[in-house]
Amino acid sequence: MYKLLLVTDSQEALDAYNAIDCWENLGFKKPRVAQDTLQAQDILSRHHVDGIAVALTGEERKKLLRFMDTGLPITPLVEAPAEPEKWKRNLGELALLLGRIRADYSNDNANEAEMLQMARHDFFRHLLNDHYADEEKIRRQMGLVRSRMDPDKPCVVLRLSTPDEDGYLRSHWKYGPDRLEVAMRNFFGAELHGMRILISILPDERLYLVACPMLGCEAPEREEMLSIVRSHAEGVIRHVKDYMGIELDIAGCQVMPRMIDVGKLLK
Repeated sequence: MYKLLLVTDSQEALDAYNAIDCWENLGFKKPRVAQDTLQAQDILSRHHVDGIAVALTGEERKKLLRFMDTGLPITPLVEAPAEPEKWKRNLGELALLLGRIRADYSNDNANEAEMLQMARHDFFRHLLNDHYADEEKIRRQMGLVRSRMDPDKPCVVLRLSTPDEDGYLRSHWKYGPDRLEVAMRNFFGAELHGMRILISILPDERLYLVACPMLGCEAPEREEMLSIVRSHAEGVIRHVKDYMGIELDIAGCQVMPRMIDVGKLLK
């Protein structure tokens, strides 16, 4: 059974929590409850948890998230809703993620942090491919995979092209698409000027570089963001050609109003 900590000052979230009487059927022990960050820290100093459910507002929420960023960077986070059915939905999504990142590593060198990172990259690939139907689910998934990218800030999206987009990558890379994306992430991934930069390769071989301000960071202005990301991409493209023999070019670069909308805008 997974262990969960509920941190909330919301009576509605507590009422919904108290209305659930089938925690074990959901795969969880009944959660411990804290009213604020200080109580949560005290509980966490004495008890292990697999995830944290949150219903806080204002400065107290920011305080808890700051604590989690430094003290619990890979602990999944879920919202604690005011409806029991939404509680069950959120717990189902959390259990699926925990099952993935706690998988048996006996035949692999991956650890829990690396598995969470893989889940995070899978999320952004699906987001770019417009696999999410609504904003609420996107926000839930970002909390689960502990993304530090700010969903409501403008982001830079840069499209990369190949000399021949009909099978070029498959013909120049023999180790499969998953290992190709890992290799590309090692080249392109970065944190620059308060922005997180990541790359995703979609199933149809479209390549996108996304740069988004991180939560709590002051990002550059629009034109400076574009300049930073383009300069970064141009330098990495040269390294990719030298070390991997793959030719890439910048096919387009634009600023999206919000990162959360990027899949719909690229569709």
